[in-house]
Amino acid sequence: MAGAICILAVWFFAAHGWLYYYGDAEAHLNIARRLFDTPAFGWEQLGSPWLPLPHVLIAPFAASDSLWRNGLAGSIPTAACFVTAALFLFAAVRESLGSSAAAWTAMLVLLHGPRYRHFVRLTRPHAGTLRTLLALGLPSGGSVAVEGGLFAATGILASRLGPQVLAAHLIALSVITVVFMIPLSISQAANVRVATACGGGRRDIARRAGLCAIALAACFMACVALTLRIAPHAIIRLYLGPTTPATAATEALAVTLLGVAGVFQIFDGTQVAASGALRGLQDVRVPMVLAAFGYWGVGFTAGWLLAFPAHLGAVGLWWGLCAGLAAVALCLSLRFAHRSRVTRREPARDTARAGV
Repeated sequence: MAGAICILAVWFFAAHGWLYYYGDAEAHLNIARRLFDTPAFGWEQLGSPWLPLPHVLIAPFAASDSLWRNGLAGSIPTAACFVTAALFLFAAVRESLGSSAAAWTAMLVLLHGPRYRHFVRLTRPHAGTLRTLLALGLPSGGSVAVEGGLFAATGILASRLGPQVLAAHLIALSVITVVFMIPLSISQAANVRVATACGGGRRDIARRAGLCAIALAACFMACVALTLRIAPHAIIRLYLGPTTPATAATEALAVTLLGVAGVFQIFDGTQVAASGALRGLQDVRVPMVLAAFGYWGVGFTAGWLLAFPAHLGAVGLWWGLCAGLAAVALCLSLRFAHRSRVTRREPARDTARAGV
């Protein structure tokens, strides 16, 4: 059904010449086309979009002049993703609810998406709800900002050490950013699981879900650390290519930085999972203060002292990052362990609320 809808939609828009009607569609197609339409072929032609996955999916089709010119290079992968989303939604609803009828309903709602407004009631903003959202959202955003600010400041300091140092820093940072997506996803899952369990009055399940997420993120990052330790040169050469006299110094420094990254990745995975679990408990203000202290009071200070007074350079900056992440991981993990404790009174209160 989803495939039939996609085929009809693509045929209809192509027949009317509307595949390029939306301005962003042309921009995305041209970004993907840059991979091939240039003498300097390579993935760096994508530039720096924050989410390059659509361009990577479009690229094999954009290599064809005819598909690129008529817009089908973007429509084909989009249709495939839409069908995949419908299938996954159907499977997820049927697995979670055990009902094929519910799964069909969910998929039909997705396929009927343009008429979603019938399921939405437009009302005036509710002041109390907005205050609650801001009370949770602003401190959560503050935690992200202080962490991102630390990494940005570290990059600025690394730029003062020379172009080769900055290149090595950016290569190592790119590697750890990619693998960080996994514990970040675990953090979001922990947020949902902990909040759902707390909303149902099952604080014991919330505690278990949060602790499992923290342990899972730490274990995954430990595996990443082992990989960085075993094959750093192979990873670096994905960026620099075969070793040459011009890149040897940059490669050597990047390998050293990946060794440090292997250590702080464990702390990074731990802190982001603990942060997500605490958000599930609606505990965001104290974690923001702890993050500011850990990242700037410990991480930035240690990094600057090691890099410049101690003359360790970029390696000192990265050990500073490691110290900051370790401090935040320890504080947030202890905070979650404390806030999620189950007291003896809680089951009685839950039973009383349920009328048992």
